[in-house]
Amino acid sequence: MKLPCLLFALLACNAVCQEPSALTGTVEKLAHGVLLLRTGRQLFAVRTDDRTVVWKERREQRVSALNIGEKVRVRLGMHPSGDDFATRVSATTVTFSGVAGRDLAGRCGPEAARRFSVGQRGVCMTPETAAGPGRPFVAKMVHVVGWDFGDGTVDATRIAVYNTDLPVNIPRP
Repeated sequence: MKLPCLLFALLACNAVCQEPSALTGTVEKLAHGVLLLRTGRQLFAVRTDDRTVVWKERREQRVSALNIGEKVRVRLGMHPSGDDFATRVSATTVTFSGVAGRDLAGRCGPEAARRFSVGQRGVCMTPETAAGPGRPFVAKMVHVVGWDFGDGTVDATRIAVYNTDLPVNIPRP
């Protein structure tokens, strides 16, 4: 009886206690390989190393290019030591429109609930993405606002879907 209870507790904690795989917040401090990030009322310490890629001003830069008070989106990975660390950091927001293409597989992080393409960019929808009506998006005109990571993917914060209106028949007298 103890074993099933223990398994249930582990599975329940895994579903509820999972660490986020991406964070959006403001840089509070950057020192000694640690990025201190404020997300609302919480403060997260995220490890960085020489493999952390920062996409800022349309080019890859080092972590030291980040400024205190700058708003960023951080994708997290697993460090060999077992700690979370920043794999990619974006300090670049983008806005673009186009026709949504096919679903993508594997180009977004594990937190992405849905993936599709717009032109050459992969759009990753996370649970925080505010999206308009008209799902699925394939073959529809969309307007995307999000974080550009410089690797061809964008973490969408907002998606508006166009041309979803139905014609209205107004009776003539």
